[in-house]
Amino acid sequence: MELQFFASGVDSEGINSYNFGWQDKPEEVKKVLSTLEDPFFAQSARDLMNSADDKKDGLLYLAHKKIFGKHLIAQQQPAGTCVSRGWSRACDYLQLRKMLKGAPLEFKMVSHSFIYGGSRQIGGDLSWSDGSVGAWAAKCVSNWGICTREEIGDVPQGNDDLAREWGAKGVPQKFRDLAKDNLVKKVSMVRTAEEAKAALVNLMPVSVCSNQGFVTTRDSKGFCRPSGSWAHCMFWSGYDDELRRFLVEQSWGQMMPSGPLYKDQPDNSFWIDWDVADNMLRQEDSFVLSDMDAWIKEKIDWFI
Repeated sequence: MELQFFASGVDSEGINSYNFGWQDKPEEVKKVLSTLEDPFFAQSARDLMNSADDKKDGLLYLAHKKIFGKHLIAQQQPAGTCVSRGWSRACDYLQLRKMLKGAPLEFKMVSHSFIYGGSRQIGGDLSWSDGSVGAWAAKCVSNWGICTREEIGDVPQGNDDLAREWGAKGVPQKFRDLAKDNLVKKVSMVRTAEEAKAALVNLMPVSVCSNQGFVTTRDSKGFCRPSGSWAHCMFWSGYDDELRRFLVEQSWGQMMPSGPLYKDQPDNSFWIDWDVADNMLRQEDSFVLSDMDAWIKEKIDWFI
């Protein structure tokens, strides 16, 4: 059954459906996969998969704090822009990963409005209705590239006016031309928890689309149990080997969910268990991003 975004209604956790925005369109995902150089992470990253058990935690979410002394500010999503929120945050972390490896970069937040409008334009879905597809965003960042918020004069965190305008009218050509210099070199689908672990212990960001919902209060170890259905995209930024859990970051502002924090996680995040993560990925619209030319093992001389 194809899940569509509806701009009304409240789920059992009190979440308005306009805070979602993922469209489950398997045929559209297949079209995009047929255009990718390495469509499946498990096939193109065998070395990383085989070596994943040699490493323990993958705490990519600590990257911004290591460099700047504090966690990256939470995104605030007022409309159905979760796909571009999850993907722009993954691209933010690509910059941070490169900086931790010694690249002389000035960190600048990525425009989610560009990804939102670009993904819908690529998918042939320009209209004032909300929502997008993870695979459309994958094609946008890898074929069109990305822009920073500064470059396009993007609006504050809690405003989606520009994103919705470009989602209805398309991205202006001058910004498409600007984005060409900043292509994400590889995007590949992740379909299992094992694959997501291999990506995250190698500090590669993962953007995940699914219809799995959760409670919105963390337990004593920062965990949220599954509950209800969300047509939603969220960014995964960590793997905890001790408890075999993944860290999920929301785009609903600070302290959402609420409750205790664990392993210095950001306050807009929550941990989920292995089996739930695996089920989410098996919906097959989730991708790992990399700025590398190939999926190869890398020596990273720092520890987080």
